Amino acid sequence: MVMSSTAWVHFAKRVVRRFVPSPTTAVPAEVPSNEESSGTLDRRDREKILQRLLTGRDVRHVFDVGANVGSLTEQYLKSFPNAAIHAFEPNPDLVGRLKTKFAGDTRVTVIDRVVCDHSGSIPFHINLMDATSSILPRDQGRRYFPSEDRLLRKSELPSVTLDDYCSLNSIHHIDLLKFDIQGGEGAALRGSSRLLEKQAVDVLYSECYFIPHYQGALLLHELCGALAPHGYTLYDLFLDLHGRNGQLRFGDALFVSSRFRADVIDRFPDEP
Repeated sequence: MVMSSTAWVHFAKRVVRRFVPSPTTAVPAEVPSNEESSGTLDRRDREKILQRLLTGRDVRHVFDVGANVGSLTEQYLKSFPNAAIHAFEPNPDLVGRLKTKFAGDTRVTVIDRVVCDHSGSIPFHINLMDATSSILPRDQGRRYFPSEDRLLRKSELPSVTLDDYCSLNSIHHIDLLKFDIQGGEGAALRGSSRLLEKQAVDVLYSECYFIPHYQGALLLHELCGALAPHGYTLYDLFLDLHGRNGQLRFGDALFVSSRFRADVIDRFPDEP
């Protein structure tokens, strides 16, 4: 069920109370006032949470969509040594490095395609800072982007839907699906509709936005709304980066299917 606007207000208040200091709360001296990711401190904890959720399960397929240079691909190989890792990275400036890095490991398949809502090709914005490259142009202005970043070129790149990719490769179940695709989550979800309808994805770990960064990108409440009809609900939320104005910018959201929730999460002991 999609959250009502009132429910979202209450949810947002709880998040603010938990994570954001009040105006009268003194900020510790060791916390800098300029832009800095607090999420880097607990990145390993996030991977531990994923590993705990999937402990004892026969993890066969992990999809790293937006693999960049393979840092998380490398982590997934350690966490799930028996799994096949499907690393999707469309940026031609990174694909060669990714293929070289995992050339000797048969568990990793590098797919140089944009994951979106159609198979064929799609315009892709390649930026100086590769981590900001996207199928979407930036939202107006550069407020939430570093001053040194800029668009290098716009290229037509090959694209694929996850529905088509899984069908072509006879993959019927994805244990872990990770999105880090700079606002492309909506298009990627549309291209995964058959998988999501069947709840063929157990755990979905996606970057999420709290304020617009890219034109047309889903914000967190819209991401939740897109997944809810398929039976996916929020399990955990990790807050990453605040702007210089104090605005919470983005983080990572962890979703699980209703089947996985019943089989795994709801089997944990009740609260003491």
